[in-house]
Amino acid sequence: GAADAPAPSHITSPTDFRIKLGVEFPDFHCCTTKGDFSFHAFLDREPRWTVLFSHPKDFTPVCTTELGRCQELNASFEQRGVKLIGLSCDGVDLHREWSKDVLSNKGLPGKELDFPLIADDDRSIAMSLGMLDPLEKDDAGAPMPARALFVIDPERQNRFTVVYPATTGRNFDEIFRALDAVFLCGATGMSTPAA
Repeated sequence: GAADAPAPSHITSPTDFRIKLGVEFPDFHCCTTKGDFSFHAFLDREPRWTVLFSHPKDFTPVCTTELGRCQELNASFEQRGVKLIGLSCDGVDLHREWSKDVLSNKGLPGKELDFPLIADDDRSIAMSLGMLDPLEKDDAGAPMPARALFVIDPERQNRFTVVYPATTGRNFDEIFRALDAVFLCGATGMSTPAA
C-alpha cells in the first residue's frame, strides 16, 4: 500500500523556489560579457522590460542551441520592448569563447552576442534565486541549474516565470505568446485563452 511506497529522493521545501510572481526581483552584482553592473541598474536600462534566462553550463549542446535562438530572436524581443540577459554557470572568459561558438554554429556574423551573459561559476546566483534542478546532477553530484526564465516588468516585479529541466530546451513560441498575453492584460485587462 501507500505505506510501502519509497520515500521521495527530494522533498520540496518552501524555500526551494524563492522568486514568486508579483514580487520585486532581488538585486545582485553581475559580472558579464558586457561589463560589470548591478542587476537593478540593468533592469533600469531601456527597454524597461527584461527577460532573464539561465543555462546549466557553457558549450553544452542544448544551451548552445538556445543561445543561438536567443540571438536570432533578439530583434523580436526588442520590438516588444524587452531586453535579454542570460546567466550560465561558467566565467566571463569562457562565456566570450562560447559566444563565438554559438554564432559560428548558427552561421551568424560577429564575435559576441547582442545581450550580456552573467557569469555564475560558483552557482551562487542560481542558488540564491532558487534556480537549481534537484533531479539533474553534474558529475560531482551537485544539482544542475535549471533552465529558468523570468519576465521582469519596469517596476522590477517578476511577472512570468517558466522553469524547464536542465535537459530540456525552451519553447520560445510559448515565451512570446505569454509575453504578448502579459502585455495585453496590462493594456486592456483582458485574459487570454489557451493556445
